Amino acid sequence: MSRTTAIPIRIPTIWSCKVSFGWLNLADVRKIQPVSDTKGRRTILITWNSDKEEVFIGDDAETIMHSWLQAVEKYIKPFERN
Repeated sequence: MSRTTAIPIRIPTIWSCKVSFGWLNLADVRKIQPVSDTKGRRTILITWNSDKEEVFIGDDAETIMHSWLQAVEKYIKPFERN
C-alpha cells in the first residue's frame, strides 16, 4: 500500500457575511441552492451543517452569494489548480 503526504488546508471557521437582519457565518453552510421565485427575485436555500434550512430573498441572497463566491475563489480554487 502506498502512502501519500497529507496536505494541510486552512479554511477559516468563521466567514462572516452581513445581511439585513445581522451577521451569518458562511463557514457553517453545507449547501446553497437556487430556488424559483415567482416574482423574479434572486432566491437561495441554505442548508446549514445542523441540517436546518433557510430561504433568503433579494438583496440578502445577492450578498450571501457574493460572499460565498469570494470564499470559493480564496479557499477552494487554489486546490483545484493543483
